[in-house]
Amino acid sequence: MAYEQHLSIHLSLIFFVTFLADQSSEALSFKAGKENITIVSPGLFACKEVSFQDPFNRGQEVKVLASVGHAVKSETTRNGAASWVEDVTANGFTVCVLEFGDGSNDTAEVNWIAVQSAPSGSQLGATSLNSWTTGTECKRIDFQQRFSTLPTIFVTASHQLPKRPQDAMAV
Repeated sequence: MAYEQHLSIHLSLIFFVTFLADQSSEALSFKAGKENITIVSPGLFACKEVSFQDPFNRGQEVKVLASVGHAVKSETTRNGAASWVEDVTANGFTVCVLEFGDGSNDTAEVNWIAVQSAPSGSQLGATSLNSWTTGTECKRIDFQQRFSTLPTIFVTASHQLPKRPQDAMAV
């Protein structure tokens, strides 16, 4: 069997759960931005290294959540896309995009949020999914604490093995 068949592929899903509350007395420590990533060939993926203008403190893991956006108006039809993050450090990360279908050979807009600790009233965590090749994989996530109101959930994929578009998935 090929090496790839023996390799157990795990995909981490990073999740950030929050609810809107009055937190005016608390300064939230997070970084956010938007990156434009050009996909140069249909069916291929593109990555971009992102550096934080002000790095996070070392010693505590940084979590990055990313999603593809279509805020830029375009005459052409947009395809769905998968985005994921790799190589996350206190100084930055790599974000990748794989456009589904024939692709547009265009620029994809990726919005991102990076946090090092969960702001008050929110929860931050990660989970892994076992290997699968087609179909759907589901996993139940139980919150550490109950929320008093319905939370908003942000999820992104984080690849443990970099530059592997065959592991791309929409979340």
